[in-house]
Amino acid sequence: MKRVVPICLVATLVGLPAQAQMTQESVGTAPLLGSDAVRARSEALADALRRAVEQAVAQTAPQARGRIYLVTARAREFVPTYRVLEEGMTGGLFQVRIAAQVDLPRLLREVRAPVAGEPVRTALLLCAEGPEAETLIPPLREALGSRAKWVPCPPSLHPLQQAEDRARADFLARNGAQAALLVAAPVDLGQTAPIRGTQPIQHGAGARAALRFIGPQGGSIDAAAEATAFAPTPQEALVAAARAATERALEQLLPHIGAVLPEPEQQGVQVVLEGWQSYTQYQALVRMLSALPEVASVEIRRFSRRSDGTVAELLLRTATPAEPLGAALGRMPINGSRLQVVTEGPRRLRLVWVPDRALPEPSPEPSNE
Repeated sequence: MKRVVPICLVATLVGLPAQAQMTQESVGTAPLLGSDAVRARSEALADALRRAVEQAVAQTAPQARGRIYLVTARAREFVPTYRVLEEGMTGGLFQVRIAAQVDLPRLLREVRAPVAGEPVRTALLLCAEGPEAETLIPPLREALGSRAKWVPCPPSLHPLQQAEDRARADFLARNGAQAALLVAAPVDLGQTAPIRGTQPIQHGAGARAALRFIGPQGGSIDAAAEATAFAPTPQEALVAAARAATERALEQLLPHIGAVLPEPEQQGVQVVLEGWQSYTQYQALVRMLSALPEVASVEIRRFSRRSDGTVAELLLRTATPAEPLGAALGRMPINGSRLQVVTEGPRRLRLVWVPDRALPEPSPEPSNE
């Protein structure tokens, strides 16, 4: 049963012209976890403020709705004054209805154009579904590099775990994100055992990892993989197996994740990576590129799937032309493999990872007898 409360002034910004403000009524909700009504009310109020800011942008600058993620996480900054009109429990949710005075000029300045000199990045939520999945977060961050801006993961992931696309898309927008990657807790496959005949003793373990990618429209794509690993202790082996399984699952999602990353400015050398068969090989190639002299950063452009594997397109931030960079790459050793370097122009390289077993055997020298 809702209850009407007295209208109260929460915050005031002195000296703001009346025409610079826009009144928006909005409703925010949050689940009541246990008996923590204070927390539920705070989350519902924050939700209402975000919705008020979203409504203001949709009504006054609909062409800027694609950039609303830049401000929703800071919605309170754009609402100098609000009034609580109604609050209470409704169907297991705490609900707050407010009338918000939105600072429209400031809001539109931030959503209409990018900040000069600021790199364009995709805002992503990277969330672990439980403490056991936290150890899998660092390698995933490394995979997406500087093209992603990481948004703090909210306390409750329930909206992202729902089946309705619209609910997930709204949740992303309210948290200032364009996409999300959920990491499930790894599953022990029960294969942990000591390996006979190894000194020091090694243990083997198997694990299964699952990831869910949620795109800007709320659609989701699931990926899962299994892997085994070996280490001095059973726990270390299980952790290594979980990370290897996560990397394999990530390989399945790379084309979808790369599709939401923005196009970088065309300054530098474009690099196409072909022939790599695992995320570990991809990481090794990226590290090699990062170690090249005069390369400031390596940025992901996109991933695409082909019949012979996944192709990665990167951009090297550098003033050095492609030819000397290719020559430096050709001198770098790779254990068990060879890197074919093809210069396709002053600003483009194609790198093909070729394992040793795929290399042709040298022809025997002709006999003079």
